[in-house]
Amino acid sequence: MGLVWVLILIGHGPRSSFYFVERIWQPCLGSSTIHLHAGSARDVQRPVIISFFTMADVPALINICVSLKIQPNDGPVFFKADGSRFGQTRTIKLLTGSKYKIEVVLKPGNAEPLTMGIGGKTFDLEQQSKDDESAVYHGFYDTEGVPHTKSGDRQPVQVTIQFKEVGVFETVWQVKYYNYYKREHCQFGNKFSCIEYEVKPNETRSLMWINKELFQ
Repeated sequence: MGLVWVLILIGHGPRSSFYFVERIWQPCLGSSTIHLHAGSARDVQRPVIISFFTMADVPALINICVSLKIQPNDGPVFFKADGSRFGQTRTIKLLTGSKYKIEVVLKPGNAEPLTMGIGGKTFDLEQQSKDDESAVYHGFYDTEGVPHTKSGDRQPVQVTIQFKEVGVFETVWQVKYYNYYKREHCQFGNKFSCIEYEVKPNETRSLMWINKELFQ
């Protein structure tokens, strides 16, 4: 007999209603989805979806390592140490009008990401390799149309990764976008290979808690 969590979705699209029921005990019930229809005539077109899942399917901790390489030649990305002058002590240096290859390495390998968002731009993450220990995904972030940051300023940029089962990873990078025609200012500083996060999924499979962040 195992602990089963029930997520109920009524309706579809932006008008959907969610109901989360905790601690439902059911023997012999695995991960499944049951499609029902509401009883009233006005709700016939609004399916009720009941999803059953066990917390055993969710890793207790997930290690996420995010790296950025400027294209077309997988060039390095740099950050500058700003001390306490701004909201964060490190500023990632990015170039406008450019494309970056994003690599996401996950441990364990059963955590499956779908999309990633940087500064409001969303892109797919495609699996490159996977085993029980780790998985590697690639995506591309395009800074075309992003305005350069004013001299002396820094920008908080929201970063998200939407996972298939375990919820949403969300953090904020401190970024300075450099003008494409002044790219030399973007090509010096502290080179880093990745930003590593240790995150903890929660029982509702919503926003994850970040335990650690490390620039490597």
